[in-house]
Amino acid sequence: MGSGMLYSPLTSYVTAETELKEIIGELEACFSAEAALPVFQTQDAVMVGLHTCGDLAPSTLRMFVAKRELLSVCSVGCCYHLLSEEFDPTRQGNYMARGKVKVGIP
Repeated sequence: MGSGMLYSPLTSYVTAETELKEIIGELEACFSAEAALPVFQTQDAVMVGLHTCGDLAPSTLRMFVAKRELLSVCSVGCCYHLLSEEFDPTRQGNYMARGKVKVGIP
């Protein structure tokens, strides 16, 4: 890339089915809005997820496995209590927001 720009942060809603072309398109749109920054010339990418809350952590790992253009992944998960669980349908995503959390010793 030109202008010495090697790092380009982007906040985007991502699932395991997200197409990387869509994310790269969002980055290109950001760059075209700023002066003369060039568009990406490569299809390869590195995915970095810091504070991949809840279901985002496994989604990024699934995407890494499924997408050949991802050369590597660095995912720092958190908020494990917000993970959806396969065998407990009542615990899908942010269950705390639904007010069904009991705190204390049974």
